Amino acid sequence: MVSINEVKDKPAGTSYLVKEGMFGKRMTCEQREGEKYYRFEMKNNFLHAVHPLGWFKHIDIEIDGALIPEEEAFLVLRNQWFRVSDIHTIGEVFWNLCEPLAVYIKGGWELALGVHKVKVTFRTSLLEDTRILDLEGKYEERVEFAEADMEMI
Repeated sequence: MVSINEVKDKPAGTSYLVKEGMFGKRMTCEQREGEKYYRFEMKNNFLHAVHPLGWFKHIDIEIDGALIPEEEAFLVLRNQWFRVSDIHTIGEVFWNLCEPLAVYIKGGWELALGVHKVKVTFRTSLLEDTRILDLEGKYEERVEFAEADMEMI
């Protein structure tokens, strides 16, 4: 359910994202194939969420205000790993409404235990036709973001 505070100051049609409840509350540190990763989950809270992953032109991930390089971040959907830097090219995989996915960030740095501010910014194409991707950047972008406080455990 969309809260009144989310929409009261926005004209109709300017937001395609319900931010409330999008993120889990915890982040973990995991070892995978000899690499350290920080992991958290989010679910698809976009309205009209019948778009391929390539509808996302860019996904920026910040932890405590530090931007994570795209090549160090991965989205894991149905056990398939996608590098965030390649997401705009994926036309055959759809992230369904309310479906969870895991975000993995290569941990070449230390993240202390405790609460951290996580912000994810989505840049999507205004092209609404789900059969094609805007690989040439002909259409303007819509920018949406969501953020949450997550506890590193």
